[in-house]
Amino acid sequence: MKEHSKDGLRPRLTPATLVVLCASSMALASCGHDCLALPCALPIAINISVTGGTSRTSVEGVTVQVTGVTVATIPCPGICHVPGTAGTYTLDVTAAGFAPERRTLVVQGTTPSCGCPTVVTESVAIALVPASSSVDGQIGGLTCVVVAYDEESGSVIDVAAGEA
Repeated sequence: MKEHSKDGLRPRLTPATLVVLCASSMALASCGHDCLALPCALPIAINISVTGGTSRTSVEGVTVQVTGVTVATIPCPGICHVPGTAGTYTLDVTAAGFAPERRTLVVQGTTPSCGCPTVVTESVAIALVPASSSVDGQIGGLTCVVVAYDEESGSVIDVAAGEA
């Protein structure tokens, strides 16, 4: 509110305004901090893009289990975001019909004692491999070699090789 004076209008402090200012000053002075820590939204620490197989198509039902600085389980319909502060994160990405994928990332940033945390957002692209392909890839193409030898002489008696 403003009141008239001989020099024109000037601001007038009401008793209610004075009470609020005094209470705020006392609260700030009594907590022993040089600043007022405001509530901060967590920054986005990691952007994740998930596709399936070599076709790089979207995958239904993707879940990301996050451990480390932040602990959460989040659905990931193609692209998802992990909020958090600086530190190490482990991502376990799963979807029905696909082999699980694990990634560990280090997110750089600051977490000041007064003020909001900041991060350098990491981005990761994960291509899930169909479960049947991952099993074939692990087993197919291996060669087994069986060597029979004479224990007394230490000489090789027979060698057999085959593909698993």
